[in-house]
Amino acid sequence: MKKTINQVRIYPALLSDQLADLQSQILKIIDMDTDGGSGSNSSHVDRVVQIDIIDGKFADNLTCTPTDLLGFSFGELKIDFHLMTEDPMDYVHELIDVKSELPVRAVIGQIERMTSQAYFLEEVRQQQWLPGLSLNLFTPVEAIDENSWESLKVVQVMGVTAGFQGQRLNTSALQVIAELRPLCTQYGVELIVDGGINLETVSAVIRAGADSVAVGSSLWQSADISDTIIKLKTEATT
Repeated sequence: MKKTINQVRIYPALLSDQLADLQSQILKIIDMDTDGGSGSNSSHVDRVVQIDIIDGKFADNLTCTPTDLLGFSFGELKIDFHLMTEDPMDYVHELIDVKSELPVRAVIGQIERMTSQAYFLEEVRQQQWLPGLSLNLFTPVEAIDENSWESLKVVQVMGVTAGFQGQRLNTSALQVIAELRPLCTQYGVELIVDGGINLETVSAVIRAGADSVAVGSSLWQSADISDTIIKLKTEATT
């Protein structure tokens, strides 16, 4: 079914080891939300940002941690934490320790090195956060345990190899999205695609079955973030 412009959700993706850069990006989204950037564009702002947490082990990259974000201003934004880590549970416990100080919406863990999907999902659910699992490029749908579907609220498909922004979408991800769509519909799970999303690729990703996209470099390298979000949504629904 074709989506309307308001049904397509765009989540700015933040990946950095520089606190000043992260706060600057967050403030740009807050300002866009309150000012509207280009006037009526504010009505199309989705009040969620995805913050990537990478430990230098899962991928050859290292970012700030959740604790580093204490004291940041998030306005009315909610955070989806994407955990690209050796053991996502370590960072779930860190988030629990600071839960009163960060506006967490969802916690999404890469499954490839996850000790127990059931334990991860239950711990996240107990905090009243949306529990999510993410599939790296070339990880099959079958890697999601059958029993996990009853607990899942978010499934994320990586359109690139997890760990770095600025990569091109690998079209093999489109098949994974299409395979997941019936399951996500059956269980009421949000399907997010992260990586390689731009004006040339967003339409194919949405047509394949995605509900939402996490967008990094194509937003941060644009002259007008608000205008780029509107263009992405428009392109996704044409």
